[in-house]
Amino acid sequence: MRLRLFVHPMLIRKCETDTINAVDHNIEMILISTDGYSNSFRTEAGFLAIGSDYLNMVRQSGLMCVSDQLEGILANTSRGGSGDDISLGILKLGQERDIDIVTGNIHAVQEQIEDTNRSFQDLSNSHGKLVMKIASIEKWVMFTAIICV
Repeated sequence: MRLRLFVHPMLIRKCETDTINAVDHNIEMILISTDGYSNSFRTEAGFLAIGSDYLNMVRQSGLMCVSDQLEGILANTSRGGSGDDISLGILKLGQERDIDIVTGNIHAVQEQIEDTNRSFQDLSNSHGKLVMKIASIEKWVMFTAIICV
């Protein structure tokens, strides 16, 4: 997978662009934030640690859960840091170990089990009707045999 950063033409003089291969560089997630986020940390190392924090949160709780918590996380970070507004974008390459994918797989298996159960119930109902028809035919055959004797 290749990632390409596109920058608005008016900003091209202020930004550098590059193309990288996410798989070759083992890139699983990219965070893009405004300077308010980095300014909320005393050290660059503290700021850079949020990358692994977010990656672990996304792996364990899923993107939707992190998204639901993001406003509060950013507000708390801003209050405890620069006080500046913070915007954050998260780009995540899906991995089989991600809770979103695991949960999706579990739901797919659950749906297959439900479909199988419905098919089994339909088959069981059909079997019950067939048994009743056979019993009815047996009674008719016995009745016919008695009359013919």
